[in-house]
This record gives sequence, structure tokens and C-alpha cells, in this order.
Amino acid sequence: MTLKQQPEQFISRVLITGLMACTLLFPLSCKTTPPPAPNLTTTTPVTTNSTTLAQNTIDVSITSSGFTPANVYAREVTSIIWTNKDTVVHTVTSDNGLFDVTLQPGGSFVYSFYTPGRYSYHCSNHPDMKGVLAAVEFD
Repeated sequence: MTLKQQPEQFISRVLITGLMACTLLFPLSCKTTPPPAPNLTTTTPVTTNSTTLAQNTIDVSITSSGFTPANVYAREVTSIIWTNKDTVVHTVTSDNGLFDVTLQPGGSFVYSFYTPGRYSYHCSNHPDMKGVLAAVEFD
């Protein structure tokens, strides 16, 4: 069958074949990325449903001497829980705008990292306080 012989059938078959290919291939090309965390302010410790945390969680303490540990390395999806153990207000501010949270003494903040990369952050109130999460390729 050619386009000149039966144009309606030819066009219908091309359209149906194209739709079938798109239907089969579209889910393979979709990759969802979680939205960035909202800009939050906490005054009390955050309680988080454990099912929302990644399997790998890392606790980072905030004290007058800085973030401990300051450098974190991960090989899988990771949630970091920052807790202000100091007597003054601190922030956890992403250098690339993913999050910017003010933590009162005793306050906590959780952020889950789903994409490999280097994520640096700091305390806006104390610019010498810095930290980095280096997340390598996830399996």
C-alpha cells in the first residue's frame, strides 16, 4: 500500500504506529525529580515520619564550633538531619538555593538528597560555618 493508493489508511496506520511507540517509550523517558524543600523555619525539634526518610540517614550537629561532621559522603539516597545543639540561632543554607532554614536552639531540619552531586551549605549567621555533602552515583 502506498500513500497514492489509499491515503486515509496509510495515514491512519502511521498515526497508530506512532501512538503505540509513544505509549511504550514515554514511561521509559520519564524521570521524576523531587521538588526542592520549602523555605522553613523551625522553633522546635522536627518530628518526621520515618517512611519519608531515605534508608541512609546522617545526623549533623550544629554547635558553636560548626557543623559536625562538616563533610559527609554518601553512595545512596541520603537524608541529612541537622540539629541545632547550640544556645544561639543558626541557619542551614544551601549554596545553590535548595533550602534555607533557620533553626532555633534544639530545632531540627531534614532534607533528602535524591540526585548525585556536591551540595555545599553554610550558616548565614556565621559565614565561617560550612559543610558539604558529596553524593556519588546512586545505584
